[in-house]
Amino acid sequence: DLLAAAGPNDIEVAVLEFSQSGKWFVDALLTSVDLNDIRHPAVDGIKAKIFIQPSWACEAVAQHLKDAGWNLEARFVVVRAVDKQRVMDVVFQAQKVVKRADRGG
Repeated sequence: DLLAAAGPNDIEVAVLEFSQSGKWFVDALLTSVDLNDIRHPAVDGIKAKIFIQPSWACEAVAQHLKDAGWNLEARFVVVRAVDKQRVMDVVFQAQKVVKRADRGG
């Protein structure tokens, strides 16, 4: 059993960097119902959006990233690896409906 071997507190995360960080990008992340169950409020000292639940796991990941010296700007998104595709789908879907000029592209 890989989960037992990994330990109960191990969390596999992905740090996604997007070329966009404008209002449409933030709105997509903060308003998509597809992310409601993993969305987490802002974490002090990190500009990136973090989509990890439960709260204790989010805080532990945020602290680890801070301690490791990661400088995560607003264009970064931190998620559990299993939720990576879900977040990417939300961003890409939002990108399709936003005018290119409004995306900054």
